[in-house]
Amino acid sequence: MSSPPSAAAGPSRSSYLVAVGYMLVAVACFGFIYAGIKWLAPDYPTVQMMFFRCAFALVPIMVFVARTGGLAQLRTRRPLGHVARTAAGVGGMACTFYAFGRLPLVDAHVLNYATPLFVTLVALLVFGEVVRLRRWTALAIGFAGILLVLQPGPALLETVSTNPAALVMLLGCVFAGLSVNMIRRLTETETTASVAFYFMLTVSAVTGIATIFAWRTPQSVEHWAMLVAMGILGGIAQLGMTAAYKRAPVSALVPYEYSSILMALGLGFWIWDEVPSPLTMLGAVIVIASGLYILQREAQLKLGRRSASAPPPPPA
Repeated sequence: MSSPPSAAAGPSRSSYLVAVGYMLVAVACFGFIYAGIKWLAPDYPTVQMMFFRCAFALVPIMVFVARTGGLAQLRTRRPLGHVARTAAGVGGMACTFYAFGRLPLVDAHVLNYATPLFVTLVALLVFGEVVRLRRWTALAIGFAGILLVLQPGPALLETVSTNPAALVMLLGCVFAGLSVNMIRRLTETETTASVAFYFMLTVSAVTGIATIFAWRTPQSVEHWAMLVAMGILGGIAQLGMTAAYKRAPVSALVPYEYSSILMALGLGFWIWDEVPSPLTMLGAVIVIASGLYILQREAQLKLGRRSASAPPPPPA
């Protein structure tokens, strides 16, 4: 009689294909959200778009909670951990919304891909994790890719003086790096549903109060529909990514997340006639490659730690 496959053996082919499907759904949802932000940004303040994004994301999240165990999933033993994660997440979301509303769509996506680099950097500087030479090298190469996108020099200084959105996006990546590291620690004791729910609920409350003072009534039915759809799609995207990562390792799925660059290219050209420069595309390749290497290396280190801590097999 054969023994059952171990967790270390990885997901089955069918589970992996399902995970890829969930990830592609999430990527498509995020792609439409970012395009919607860029479309609506000239007419609505960032805080109002954040409110719709989080408030209506609660709809699919609560449907998910109701169908997978009920309100018991929302019990928490670390309320202050949720508060800290929310603070970092709000900063990251505000920067991201601001930047996507003011940058070419592909440029914004490429800079946003720097998040894995900042996740590693924050893990080192804030949480004291050990980062070895190969990951340091990947970080350096990734930042070189960012510089290609930014194209430093007099032109960059002139651009930043009139539109600081690129640097705001990088600040958002710093907040995202902090938020991801906090989520990793929260999920050691908290359910995925509780982490998503308390974040969306808190951000909805905070941005809802701020929106009272910055409210602009949507100008058409189409704008109402886009604002509401951004929230619902955001909730679906978060659930899709969660379902994907439950079925396959992060390092196996992130390449599909990076496929959003194709969607950004298509939507940017179709709606705004945007054509990215060759340096931007080269920078995108470099940033994506370094991010993938860091994630793959992290997966290998985790596997090594699990193997080292596993009890020895019983004698034959």
